Amino acid sequence: MKPPAAPAEDQRDVVLLTRVEPDDWQRLRAVRLAALAESPEMFGSNLAKEQAFDEAEWRRRAARPATFLASRDGVDVGMAGVYEFDGEWFVMGMWLAPAARGTGVVEALVHACESTAQAAGAATLALGVMEDNPRGRRAYVRLGYHYTGEREHVRDGRDELFMAKTLPPSAPSSS
Repeated sequence: MKPPAAPAEDQRDVVLLTRVEPDDWQRLRAVRLAALAESPEMFGSNLAKEQAFDEAEWRRRAARPATFLASRDGVDVGMAGVYEFDGEWFVMGMWLAPAARGTGVVEALVHACESTAQAAGAATLALGVMEDNPRGRRAYVRLGYHYTGEREHVRDGRDELFMAKTLPPSAPSSS
């Protein structure tokens, strides 16, 4: 007698990631505006400014090196980007909808950013997190990031703390 089949994985637990392309600009816009509406203090921009961006600006943003949207059950619930500045790689624009926090979405987004930076040959990946965001800070520590000791005083008197993680060398291509 065969053992009973394991139940199918609950699709609501699956995080689907999309690497944004210019044609995804409307999804990117919707998530970014939701982020600015829900957590305006976590970003260096504001809702009114970005609501005024036209389609061309959103398409330009969607064409950046690597921005990821996370979705669950067909609904976009998070975003993060990974960018190179002067030879250093950074995670930027991380945001999760409140209902998606603590559900594995941050892990999926961070791993996608790490994989992108690693494939480009990055040795480290850095990010900033607001000092008054203990949940975010704990998540990044859990994912192997350490505090660099650098901090930046931001516009509203708060501090952004910088963290970094050493990435393993990229595996050589097998072609």
